[in-house]
Amino acid sequence: MHWLDVMARLKPGTSIERANAEVDVVWQRTLPQQMAALARGDARDDLLRQGADALPAPGGINPLDHHTQALKVSTGIVVLILVLACVNLSGLMLARATARQRETSVRLAIGAGPGRLARQVLTEMLVLVVLGGATGLCLASWVSPRLWTLFDDSRALALSVGPDWRVVVFTVVISVGATAVAGLLPVLHAARAPLGPPLRIPHARGGYRAGRALVVAQLAISMVLVVGATLFVGTLVNLYAVDPGFERDGVLIVRVGSSRAYSPERTRALHAAVIDRFDALPGVRSSSAASVLPAEGALMRFGVRVEGHEVPDGPSNLVGFNMVAPRYFETLGTPLVSGREFDRRDADDGPRVAIVNEQFVRRFITGAEGMGKRATGPAVLSRAVAARAIGRRVTVTYLRDSFAIVGVVRDVKYQTIREDDSLPTLYIPFDQAATAPSMGVYAVRVTDGDPTRLAPAIERSVRDVDPAMRVRSTTTYAASIGRTILTERMLATISGLFGGLALAVAASGLYGVLAFQVARRTNEIGVRMALGADRWAVKRLVVRDVAAMVVLGVALGAAGALTVTDLAQSVLFGLTPSDPRVFLVAASMLGAAACLAAWLPARRAVAVDPVVALRHD
Repeated sequence: MHWLDVMARLKPGTSIERANAEVDVVWQRTLPQQMAALARGDARDDLLRQGADALPAPGGINPLDHHTQALKVSTGIVVLILVLACVNLSGLMLARATARQRETSVRLAIGAGPGRLARQVLTEMLVLVVLGGATGLCLASWVSPRLWTLFDDSRALALSVGPDWRVVVFTVVISVGATAVAGLLPVLHAARAPLGPPLRIPHARGGYRAGRALVVAQLAISMVLVVGATLFVGTLVNLYAVDPGFERDGVLIVRVGSSRAYSPERTRALHAAVIDRFDALPGVRSSSAASVLPAEGALMRFGVRVEGHEVPDGPSNLVGFNMVAPRYFETLGTPLVSGREFDRRDADDGPRVAIVNEQFVRRFITGAEGMGKRATGPAVLSRAVAARAIGRRVTVTYLRDSFAIVGVVRDVKYQTIREDDSLPTLYIPFDQAATAPSMGVYAVRVTDGDPTRLAPAIERSVRDVDPAMRVRSTTTYAASIGRTILTERMLATISGLFGGLALAVAASGLYGVLAFQVARRTNEIGVRMALGADRWAVKRLVVRDVAAMVVLGVALGAAGALTVTDLAQSVLFGLTPSDPRVFLVAASMLGAAACLAAWLPARRAVAVDPVVALRHD
């Protein structure tokens, strides 16, 4: 069990195709031939058909590859927020231009041309955008270095995300472009201002209709963002609710390495000594070790033959393979369905034993029978059905060794907690493995409190066992699981923040239009109240406009969300892009924000004094 990543630099004038051909020849002469000699049937043929490729560096191993889709979705969210900000700014400037129609009429009357008025509006907007862009850059210089730690504090991945000259240039271009886009409608409105008596306020409805259209656009964009935020937050909640087959809380993961090379016998002795030291620490309930821990990577897969069960050689008889120390399942909190766990009697000179999971029993012993009800977690086997596996012998074809099954444990998700069905898994004791893992991965369960408080004592214990050994990392299992769903956490955090921002922007835009409407219709409201209209009738005027804009905006946003959320299908879990519950929640949140935004203008409307209103302008 050795892994090797190879990098090479081509000689001048050598093509990647030639290097590819040479690498494949070297590969065929080495590993496949050796492994095929130990394999059987279809597995042997598959090994002999394997090849090797020399890949150019840009197409090689990239630790960000699995974040690509999330980064694309995040970029789309940011673009929608930029469009939403432009629409909101345009609406605010349009309302301002409409309120200044008397001033505009005076300017036109004394000779100002439409171009001069347009330049005035653009200059005012440019000042706002420059101030906003400069503030954004200042915030970015402080936030960017801390951005990645919001999602991953392991420091294992170093990203240079601080602003540089390219970011500054991009920000300037985007700011100027946003000014041009957002200022288009206010500029056209100012340029077409009517030339009339300068002391009379023109009661044109064009500005108000345009403002309503902009609010509907803001609500539609906000609906798309809130639907996305609900999907991603719901995905994260579903992932945390998954039963992975073990207890993640209260466990500390310790990775140990050494500058020395040890024999298999010495490696086993060191593993046992380290575990004994950990168990002796105050506050430790139990500790163990494994070659692979759940939810942190794929298991090795080997072909097996099970006593009393005929399976042809090939993919159907491949099972996950893990080497574990005594009390492994107790430490992780994985329930034992039947039989016993490994202990000190399972030494190198003792009978060869193994433990299997429920999926192994279903695949190789009982088939589909005995499967329990599937509730929120995976289907479980009854104790009586699981007991039928005890005593069966399992032969691992690669190891050419057979083991007697002494226990059955619950299924555990080893690759990711997204797995629909667990892989049939075979566990054997550390001491009975042909080659004990040289890299130690230990799990330490504490009695209570924060597991990381034991990190100093654990480091001392490792050095006491062998001065050449060092603790490479200590982290809680909960934090380790959190890193496996880093993409989902990133999307949930970003979309949640921007979804809240979208609600605030949409509410502010709606408030601005309604406040402008109430101010423009003061005379009308006064006349209605003087003729006998009550407060509820006046409130209905405001609520009717709010309902019309919200219904139209939500409908357009829902149609847009159905179109774009399919792009995020690959990162969703437990939800579909068209889940009606998600759209209902998003619509309810927008409706609540709209009601909040309409409350103050409606209150102002019913507080209008009819006498004062009739004298207004």
